[in-house]
Amino acid sequence: EHGKGASRKHRDGTVEEEEANSKNQTDPSEKKGRKKLVRTDPFAKAKKMAQVQNVERERIRTEKVEDQKQTEQKLEKRKKVARKHVQRTRRGQPVMKNLITDLLDKLQKEAKENSCDTA
Repeated sequence: EHGKGASRKHRDGTVEEEEANSKNQTDPSEKKGRKKLVRTDPFAKAKKMAQVQNVERERIRTEKVEDQKQTEQKLEKRKKVARKHVQRTRRGQPVMKNLITDLLDKLQKEAKENSCDTA
């Protein structure tokens, strides 16, 4: 007989075998059985902590970068003002134009802040 034993190469083309094979092969949507159990992740707590720490590190890093930019800008502005204040005439006197414009800017800024506070 063909189809029994180790060698199953030769088969009879009977209808009964084809029907049996088609019954065994069902659609995956029609399968009835146990649902897979969803295992809890043993590292879920650690992963969550790591994610929180990464977010915190990123926030701190961006704050440091912003602070560094601000300090660089302040330093550059201070250097410009100092350069103007250090300028001298041929006779060694300070250039009054630079000092007076700086004082005027300060007064205007102060007046603007005071007008905003009272309004």
